[in-house]
Amino acid sequence: MKLMIATLACLSCGATAGPIEQTRVSIEPGATLNVVLSEKLDSRKRKIGDPVKVRVVEDLMTGGVVVIPRGSHLLAHITEIEVQSRLGLSFDAVLLKKGGEIAVHGVLLAIAAPERSAQDEGVLGSDFGASLGGDSVAGVARAASDDASESDDRRRDRHEVLRPSPGAVGGLDNRGLLSASSRGVFGLPDITLESGASVSAGGSTILTTTRSVRLASGTRLLLSLEVARPSP
Repeated sequence: MKLMIATLACLSCGATAGPIEQTRVSIEPGATLNVVLSEKLDSRKRKIGDPVKVRVVEDLMTGGVVVIPRGSHLLAHITEIEVQSRLGLSFDAVLLKKGGEIAVHGVLLAIAAPERSAQDEGVLGSDFGASLGGDSVAGVARAASDDASESDDRRRDRHEVLRPSPGAVGGLDNRGLLSASSRGVFGLPDITLESGASVSAGGSTILTTTRSVRLASGTRLLLSLEVARPSP
């Protein structure tokens, strides 16, 4: 399979910046990555150019090697705002957990409500899960910080089902992450995604039918990711 190559820049430690060491990193085209918002977004309180904090919640692997580890951060910023209808985002680079940066383009494929929203109306009961032919809901998901003693095994056994928006496909897996085939919006009835954005363009637009685009901290995002080609 053809791979795209990113250049990873690592600054040497010390009182002053040293020379940049270049390392080559491979990412498969069309790779998907689960991330979450680390802060809330409200189009009424933001402006174009504002940074947006995003955290990586799964390892991205290429050829059995982790190239973007869970716990890394994504640099994003707001590219467009219409307070009562839309908010545009650009996903620009990955800040690796152990240092270094990879320039990327990312496009939103799917959005899901935060785990704590499992107590809201966006979460469906087991009857709905059964009617879709999927597993029944084993329990209601809560934010991990609410129960730090919960074991990894119990977290894997949970199956959360969020109400899909019209046209949405896929949904959450047993880890509470969006499956790689997911498209659309889950558990956020007033939010939609503008379709047609290409990964190379690196932009995504979130639409709303309410007074503003509002996303809580912890909102789950599925990105299609590719390496940003250097400017000629």
